[in-house]
Amino acid sequence: MKDFDMSVGKIENIPIATGIFIGDLKEAYNLLLQREKKAEIFFKNDKVTQAKKDAWVPEFTKITELLSNLMRKHKEITGNNMTDWEVLNGFE
Repeated sequence: MKDFDMSVGKIENIPIATGIFIGDLKEAYNLLLQREKKAEIFFKNDKVTQAKKDAWVPEFTKITELLSNLMRKHKEITGNNMTDWEVLNGFE
């Protein structure tokens, strides 16, 4: 069975917002969210061995931590929390 590709690119290549540009933050959030959704599918797949799933847990943890950090940064920049829809679906 072919291994699943969970990547949208390495986390290190995703432009995490460190400046004040909300567009950069939204782009980074959307890229990480795509990766997180792929990971959910991967972890729910019964054809993937537990050992392979376990190997991806640290990367999944990084993804979720970065998403949380971007949510906090969004509030810092805009003064508003992200909506539930934005949290689950990203930005348009």
